[in-house]
Amino acid sequence: MAGDGRQSLRLEAADGGRWLRLVIDRPEGGNSFTHGMWRRLAELVAQAHRRKTPVLILESAHPRIFASGVDLDELERMLADADLRRRHWRAMTAATA
Repeated sequence: MAGDGRQSLRLEAADGGRWLRLVIDRPEGGNSFTHGMWRRLAELVAQAHRRKTPVLILESAHPRIFASGVDLDELERMLADADLRRRHWRAMTAATA
């Protein structure tokens, strides 16, 4: 699976550090989410929670795209691999819990 998502997702302080932006930055894939990005999303949301950030804004680094869904190359591999589907589902569930 493609990377750990560190290059594609980041937290940025805003308004003097009073709130945070979670920025999606993967224009080459239309900001489509990879397995690594789902895992990274869970880490960043937990980090924001530990900081007791009252506001977390999810946005794209690119004005013409937000997020196009799942990475299609990974989706193709997931369709053929039940274990990969389970790991991906767990990563998505952790990120959205």
